[in-house]
Amino acid sequence: FCCGRWAVAAPGPMSVATRQSAAARQQWGPPPLAMWLACVTCKSNRATIKVGFFLIRVVALVCVIAAVGGMWRVVESRRQPSGYYDVPEPAFLESARTPAPSPMKAGQEDLFRGPAPDSYRTQFKVPNDIRHNTCKRHDWTADKYDGHTATIIMPYLNETWPRTHVTIASILAHTPPQLLEEILMVDDFNSEEWAHTEQLKALHPKVRIHRNSMREGLIRAKNIGVREARGSIIIFLEPHCIVQPYWIEPLFDRLIKGATIAAPVLDVIPETSMDEYYGVNMHVGGFDWAFEFNWYQLAPELNKSWINPDPYFTPAIAGGIFAMTKASWDHFGYYDEGMYEWGAEQIEMSLRVWQCGGTMEIIPCSRIGHVFRAHNPYTVHLPRVIKNQKRMALVWVDDHIEKFYKIKPQARHWDVGDVTERKELRKKLQCKSMDWYLENVYPTMRKQPDFVTQDWMKKMRSNGWKFDS
Repeated sequence: FCCGRWAVAAPGPMSVATRQSAAARQQWGPPPLAMWLACVTCKSNRATIKVGFFLIRVVALVCVIAAVGGMWRVVESRRQPSGYYDVPEPAFLESARTPAPSPMKAGQEDLFRGPAPDSYRTQFKVPNDIRHNTCKRHDWTADKYDGHTATIIMPYLNETWPRTHVTIASILAHTPPQLLEEILMVDDFNSEEWAHTEQLKALHPKVRIHRNSMREGLIRAKNIGVREARGSIIIFLEPHCIVQPYWIEPLFDRLIKGATIAAPVLDVIPETSMDEYYGVNMHVGGFDWAFEFNWYQLAPELNKSWINPDPYFTPAIAGGIFAMTKASWDHFGYYDEGMYEWGAEQIEMSLRVWQCGGTMEIIPCSRIGHVFRAHNPYTVHLPRVIKNQKRMALVWVDDHIEKFYKIKPQARHWDVGDVTERKELRKKLQCKSMDWYLENVYPTMRKQPDFVTQDWMKKMRSNGWKFDS
């Protein structure tokens, strides 16, 4: 357009329009310098312009490809590595992943990372490393956590020796010695057959045993373990697990950076064999208005912006396996000593930590295989569990306790003891309300039904629970 308008008319016959255009150009005078240069460039460098447009198209295409690639990387980062399965129950698991070739005897690895006395050696099947690649590339140098050591607390009652042995062996194999203060086994008044005292003492000097003089139950046994702990970080574990390599460093990392509670991802080991291992998806812990814990959601469902393998918040934790600094434990308080045996302590702690200013995180770079048992190896008295739930509800859920009573009406009139001390703790810590928790931490709980949707009494009986009062 520029060149056509300002070009000098060629000699020869001209139409009326051409003459008018020429007259107009003479009236306006010579074109500005910039326009003249543009005309020259336009006429003499059309090939260059074509090349330029081609390059622009190429650059635009590269940008589009890069953008699509970036989005794909985000999508891929949220996906699990191959071999991960969604596992609501061990019975529905797919087959185990094919083990990587090993120069050792099939299915076995040395217990220790370096040389160790023969009396401390054992062998067990080490699961494949199914951590996210980002976790594998991260620098987990143990020296970064100097000044902190862990007491691993394991209460036990009627636990088999082979599972206990494998659990401790995997800890000794995959925990840097400078981070391990001790493995504290809390013997909850086991009979001689189930105490395993001499076998435990023979495993390693860092294995220590505290024996209760009477059966205290799991909740009080944990409190006793914390009081006995010597490390600055306490980690609760159960004696039917296999810890993965670099399981403890990510927990230390998050606690030192400010998390109140850090929990690993719990993969599944079938009851039938400690030689099998199944990875799971990234779930968040939750509970219903019956105050029964379960893994209800995947992490992206609760937080759309979450990218694997970043740590992520969880409204509740499974009570058996998590880490916490001793200082945080002292600040937020011990488990409720008015609770008996087992049940509801993990939900009570979850509400207490969140409402009182703490946080709870699951750390995907820390993975532990856990045997999810179909039956407890000891009797669980259901009325005591329900009383524990009521004690928790009286202190922490405010008016929402009516939803609990609607599901378990028998609890309304049961005497559960004095909870004044726990209410004073809530007041002292200036904790927020249950409505705040539902609004800010666990909004999807509002969708949980406040009525019984399954024959849970039958299910509990099948797990060995007794209903006598």
